Amino acid sequence: MFCRKCGKEMKPNEKFCPSCGAKVETEETVQAGSSVTDAAPNIVGTLPEKKKYPVKTVVIAIVVVVFAVILVSVLSSGNGKAKDEDYISAAETIISKQLKAPSTAIYSDENIEAQDDYGRTIVSLTVESQNSFGGYVTNTCYVLIESYDTEEDTFTYNAATGVYISDFGDSFSDTYISRLKESTDWNKPSDE
Repeated sequence: MFCRKCGKEMKPNEKFCPSCGAKVETEETVQAGSSVTDAAPNIVGTLPEKKKYPVKTVVIAIVVVVFAVILVSVLSSGNGKAKDEDYISAAETIISKQLKAPSTAIYSDENIEAQDDYGRTIVSLTVESQNSFGGYVTNTCYVLIESYDTEEDTFTYNAATGVYISDFGDSFSDTYISRLKESTDWNKPSDE
């Protein structure tokens, strides 16, 4: 026998549910040809109601999940600001276009030398590659990236004044960095 209110199993002769305390409803039945009245508990009942969540709670939960997904997406995209790796990759692309055998290039010592408040970045890197005679040459290169668009994954630079390739290693790095800064409006807003 089961309680009509909470659905818990009960012993046959109990008058109250031991779980929820509800009174057991009984039906009087008369056996045919007998005057004896038996009290039989009513075993027909309903299961307890399932917990329902208010619509407001469900809507709030959905809004919180959507907000969390958007927040994670924005944080993982870097808010549209280019990373150091983006500038270094752009500098390698620029230098590889000037090499005789770009497929032989080995890049090392990549550094961000300077950045201004408007996205201009000077990158230095060392490249070892084959020259036109088949020998390997090592150069230190300085590249000024004028801007980097993370949405389009494109960059701009001035091919005439934005690149210095040195056979002297780091000996003149301060000079090259100063010249690159002078070749642009360093720390001034762009005209765009």
